[in-house]
Amino acid sequence: MSALWWHFAEDQRTIYPGVFVREDNDRFYADYNWKPPPAPTKVLGTGGGFMAIHREVAQAILDATDPRDLDYPFFLTSTSNGGVVGYSETFAMRVRKAGFPYWLLPDVRVTHFETIGLTGGLL
Repeated sequence: MSALWWHFAEDQRTIYPGVFVREDNDRFYADYNWKPPPAPTKVLGTGGGFMAIHREVAQAILDATDPRDLDYPFFLTSTSNGGVVGYSETFAMRVRKAGFPYWLLPDVRVTHFETIGLTGGLL
């Protein structure tokens, strides 16, 4: 799984995905000194820039979504201790609450070739 945000290693040339690795008071936190191991690793969550989501996970998230939020069920924010929680962290918490693991696959590489805009419905 790739991440929406990245951080540089000490050499300023190596980049690592931003990963939620610590939980405290119902919030997930990133550690910018954390280096992913070379093998697939369970984590609390990552940013949502590139994700492969199993159909069972997507269905569990949809089933637990308030009907008023079904326009964008995977991009919801939440609140915790009076603060706003972004959609990547909220999604990771919802995956965990549904009982599914969240894996980081450090060998996956994502390349961005161009940006295109879409209008109208996709279906």
